[in-house]
Amino acid sequence: MTGLDFVVGYGVDDVGMRTSELAGQAGVNPETLRYYERRGLLGTPPRTAGGYRDYPDDAVRLLGFIKRAQQLGFTLDDVDELLHLDRGGPEGCDAARALAETRKADLEARIADLGRMRDSLADLIATCDLPRRDRNCALLAAIENQPPLPAEPMMIVNLEVLHVPDCPNLAAMLTRLRQLTDLPVATREITTETDASAAGMSGSPTLLINGHDPFRSPNQPDSAIACRIYRDEHGQPTPAPSTGQLRDAIAAGATVPTAQPPTPGEMLSSCRTRTLPPDPTDRAVHQAVLRSFATTGHAPPAAELTILATGSGRTHTEILAALHHLDAIRLGTDGQVSVAYPFSARPTRHRVRINNQVDVHAMCAIDALGVAPMLERDTRIESTDTTSGQPVTVTSTAGHTSWDPPEAVVFLGAAAGGGPSADSCCDYLNFFTDEAAAKTWTDAHPHVPGQVLAQDEAEALARRLFGTLLHNNAP
Repeated sequence: MTGLDFVVGYGVDDVGMRTSELAGQAGVNPETLRYYERRGLLGTPPRTAGGYRDYPDDAVRLLGFIKRAQQLGFTLDDVDELLHLDRGGPEGCDAARALAETRKADLEARIADLGRMRDSLADLIATCDLPRRDRNCALLAAIENQPPLPAEPMMIVNLEVLHVPDCPNLAAMLTRLRQLTDLPVATREITTETDASAAGMSGSPTLLINGHDPFRSPNQPDSAIACRIYRDEHGQPTPAPSTGQLRDAIAAGATVPTAQPPTPGEMLSSCRTRTLPPDPTDRAVHQAVLRSFATTGHAPPAAELTILATGSGRTHTEILAALHHLDAIRLGTDGQVSVAYPFSARPTRHRVRINNQVDVHAMCAIDALGVAPMLERDTRIESTDTTSGQPVTVTSTAGHTSWDPPEAVVFLGAAAGGGPSADSCCDYLNFFTDEAAAKTWTDAHPHVPGQVLAQDEAEALARRLFGTLLHNNAP
């Protein structure tokens, strides 16, 4: 074993420790361990005969590295990249060298800044016996007068997975991608050889990165819609490329620079796309929760979810926890479902009447607009303009909407820092009586980046987010 190779996986013969023991030794919360697993920073350990996670002793060393790197100012994305380099980096030599040189230059720039700050503090120490006005500590000037670091160009990476209906390997592909990247992953169902050929599909599932299949080989199945088997780094058959192979392919595909950051609408769309559960049982439980909210305003009883979980090897509470971690739902401190986007178990400013029979509450304006296309039912949204308290009503009948007042718009924004939608953006997705009212709010909240959506734009975004959520073939 070299470096931090143990992050890739764990040997079943290791003598390890349980979650609580590892969390205690590393000084982190047990939920932090699971979060690191989902991000791919920490390998998923084997389980004991009793079903407990069994971490190796080396995991303490890895967590110490992650904590120390964060203390030094590295983000978790930076840590992921450093660990990737520790394992040798990308497969290709040129890609590995380029990545290492970029990180080396970043470290050298940080070291130079820290050195100048250290020298300024040394000047203060040397002059601290003098009157305050005569002391010398140009701490701010030490770094503010330096040329800014060159900004890394933003890269456009479009990920799309082509698959046939009920593909048994689709879940493995989506799960590994979600463990590896926060990029949105689109899926497209292919049913004919003609469509497969036109789309560039070489067996199911096929990953396209910016329209290119990085794993295509001469030995593809005769049928483009046949089941596709991949080979891992050791030549063993696998239902999807390994996370290491996927990481290298995505890094190699990020070759299209753009000066334009994604819009809030694109960020919200990609965020919600990542929350779609790939596991069929998880998806069934998720859809049952949504249907229950649509008819009762709250989650279904535990007995119903227990039936859906039968045969999965997990309890319904474990499945709900997995959906919570995906941010498909949110669980309250009591373990009950408090949010199942678009629905809220608690009253919000966005009330939705479904088929003139059931009243529910939506998490935000876009979520409220998404109820009608998701359920394919008539709805009436009653909300308020946060600047004036004036009512805003949106009625959807047979797929046609009418807004009152006719000039009403939606502001789409998100707080910096990310996190679950319920915490980072739902409070900032609201109806306004007109564009001027929305501008009044944005002028008063300059720390909330966002954009004003016209009615057709808001409706289109809602349809994209929720329109297929209850379809059986939803990814």
